Amino acid sequence: MQALARFFGTVMVAGLFASAYAQTEAPGTWGSKATMGMARTETGAAFAGGKLYVVAGGLAMAESSTLVQEYDPKTNRWRERAPLPMALSHAGVTALNGKIYVVGGFLKNVHLYAQPYAFEFDPARNAWRTLP
Repeated sequence: MQALARFFGTVMVAGLFASAYAQTEAPGTWGSKATMGMARTETGAAFAGGKLYVVAGGLAMAESSTLVQEYDPKTNRWRERAPLPMALSHAGVTALNGKIYVVGGFLKNVHLYAQPYAFEFDPARNAWRTLP
């Protein structure tokens, strides 16, 4: 968690974010990192295997999405990963034992149409599965 706390900071622009900042080795000093390439809002994020995963959320023209992006702090690069099985926003996202878990969420940013589903992402296989 300390690595995630040191990495992730965002700049908010009209409720959407695409910029990222990381704390440098000098306490209290921050530096910019590669942009996500696409402004997003209402995402979930988790840190697993030394990488940051930003999952689902709203896009400029969509209230929810299946977009999954992975940031590698060693290379300072983002890449897209396998899409989430369904479009969501406000989903709960966490990591455990190297896998990413997504629980619940909504279909619309205004907290409409709550979803009862749970998904597991295996970064090594770049694959999702629906949990029972």
